[in-house]
Amino acid sequence: MALDGGVDVVAVVQDYVVTVVLYFLVENGLLDRMVFKGGTAIKKVYFPDARFSVDLDFDVVSNVNEGFEKAFEEKLRSLVNSVLGSIYFYDVEKITTSSWLFFNVRYRVFDIDELTRIDIDLAAPSEPGVPRRVFSRPYVNAEFNVNAYLVERILEKKVVALLDRNTAKDLWDIYFLHVIKGVEPESRISGVVDRYNREYNQNFDLRKALFVVEEIISERDFHVLSEMYIPENIRADFDTVKHGVAKFIREYWD
Repeated sequence: MALDGGVDVVAVVQDYVVTVVLYFLVENGLLDRMVFKGGTAIKKVYFPDARFSVDLDFDVVSNVNEGFEKAFEEKLRSLVNSVLGSIYFYDVEKITTSSWLFFNVRYRVFDIDELTRIDIDLAAPSEPGVPRRVFSRPYVNAEFNVNAYLVERILEKKVVALLDRNTAKDLWDIYFLHVIKGVEPESRISGVVDRYNREYNQNFDLRKALFVVEEIISERDFHVLSEMYIPENIRADFDTVKHGVAKFIREYWD
């Protein structure tokens, strides 16, 4: 079922829940050493008309230890069997890798059973973010801030994410930020990609980056994303988005 704006009702519920969970994390001091990033940061602290997003993504600003992870998990698990607004939280699942910490927060809102994922990148300390007010209404009446990357840095990180994950959402986010909103990167894209190549032993150049944009991204996944999560008034067809992102990469490469 679609609501006004043409997005799926589930997307609106997910937007409600990520806002409430973000508020919970801030109020409990769990984000003091983290920087907000990703698609949800784009929508929640920069452009409330952006696509709907379901995950909360963070980088750490200093090295963390097991004590940090344990305290974060314990506080997050206090959500289990609690009700905040219309949300019943019933499970928190922790997943760890050598460089990532994930939490799947499972909930029900009426007859909708979904999860919000919290992704924490532990790989390397990040630069400090800047305080940004969260667009929390109508879900949370209180005003609150979260440290987030500058939107220009989020754009650069989206380029890296696109090469790393090859997903339609990263393609769209670059198009939205640059083509629709006019955001420009702080650094040349070649430099951003070179850092990614060195850190992850990759060998992307301009040709390979454009190949990802023009040939690898799934058109089917893009259409699903568009129908469920992108408001009708900003939607664009797949070829338009690909061409816009390819042009951006070419223009800002060197």
